[in-house]
Amino acid sequence: STTNVFADTITGVSLNILKANPADSLDPPLSGSLSVAANKLGVKTEIETFVANYNAMITVFNALTNYDATSGTRGLLSGDASVNVMESRIRGVIGGVVGDAEQGLNSLAFLGISTNRDGSIALKDEKLTSVINTRFDDLAKLFSGDNGIATKLDKMVSEFTGAGGVFQTREQSLLDQKSAIDDQRDKLDMRLSKIEARYRSQFSALDILVGQLQQTGNF
Repeated sequence: STTNVFADTITGVSLNILKANPADSLDPPLSGSLSVAANKLGVKTEIETFVANYNAMITVFNALTNYDATSGTRGLLSGDASVNVMESRIRGVIGGVVGDAEQGLNSLAFLGISTNRDGSIALKDEKLTSVINTRFDDLAKLFSGDNGIATKLDKMVSEFTGAGGVFQTREQSLLDQKSAIDDQRDKLDMRLSKIEARYRSQFSALDILVGQLQQTGNF
């Protein structure tokens, strides 16, 4: 290579050589080696992080939507249709089957991922490790294929948060409701002011009349 960057030596790998090894000045020079392999441990860590992040999201959903029968308290968004729709669609992807994934590895259940009663998911480490060691190449279709779980979730989240999505629509609906309530308050304040003015006028007239009747009575 005419530069310190070797871009075509290994397909898909670019090597940027920063400096020479001092041992190269030896005679004969020491040799080095480079191994390019799939980072299976890194993939396992990413799946574990995926499970942890999903459970963190379910914790938020539960806090916002649950009803505590003992205390009689509800979450701030309890009964909110938009939240229920989002949660239902996400759960559907997590528990669904990926059509174009390999048989025996077309759902999260085959990775040892199961659903708990509170909606969170649990991961069996031994099962995940076995799949990574024996069917590593098939994991890609399950998560990042055209119909993979990560692909679906990414698209779904974009729909939720994008223009015209659930968040924007719900936020605009709440803003419209707030604006309507503000208008109602303004109209109520104006009505109360008019009623107060009328009552004051009536009481003033009544006070004058009472005064006149007292003078008549005294006479």
